[in-house]
Amino acid sequence: MATGTEGFAAQLASEIWGHRFMDGQRGPEYVLEFMNVLAGTNYTLNADKYKRRKAEGFRRFVFEGDKEGSKNDIVQLEQEKRQLLYKEVGGEDTVMVIREFFRNLEIPLYDGRGNLADRSWYAKTLYPLHESLLFFELRRKKGEKVASYERNFFARGGELYYLMLSYGTEKQPYLRKEIEARMEELLQRNKAIEKIVSKIINVLDNDEETKKSDYALLKSIENVNREYPRLPITLCPVEIHRER
Repeated sequence: MATGTEGFAAQLASEIWGHRFMDGQRGPEYVLEFMNVLAGTNYTLNADKYKRRKAEGFRRFVFEGDKEGSKNDIVQLEQEKRQLLYKEVGGEDTVMVIREFFRNLEIPLYDGRGNLADRSWYAKTLYPLHESLLFFELRRKKGEKVASYERNFFARGGELYYLMLSYGTEKQPYLRKEIEARMEELLQRNKAIEKIVSKIINVLDNDEETKKSDYALLKSIENVNREYPRLPITLCPVEIHRER
């Protein structure tokens, strides 16, 4: 465990925001986290939990040839799935054009020194032209073959943004509905992208099932003992006067 002032600050930041609050996380990632959370609630600001997406097969396709983990292995599609993809989407040339399009949507991320972050393929993200391009960054812990979710790594900032809007619009239903509707319209607008992504996922992620672990809590639920984000709720002077 880290010690000293710096170690305490790191632990505190991890508890509140996630472990990359100061050094490795910036505006684009916080916005992506929020979009993932909101889309995972089906665009409702009063949800108790939200659904997370891995889309590992789709990401293998987009980032094929990139490094995989700290050993610098290279991610590759299985040959059988590659051939199925060619058949489903329209041939090798078409698939290459589609991949190039999605690669150009990659969001460049930088470390605390301003250098381009050295990220594995399963921790990269795309500009969300459509909600189908929203998925959580994953982690592959030492000794594990399967990548997994971790709230510290990608979630907490977005969860807090969500709760700020949720609590802030609790007594303003019209404003809440307007925010929900506008975000849903924004992230569901590009239907052509949704169709292409759907075809790829049908081939490469057709065995991906929604499990209970794919849901994360936003608020405490009775008889469910799992970690959830918390914000201090205080009434502003106007609300205090109304309560009286």
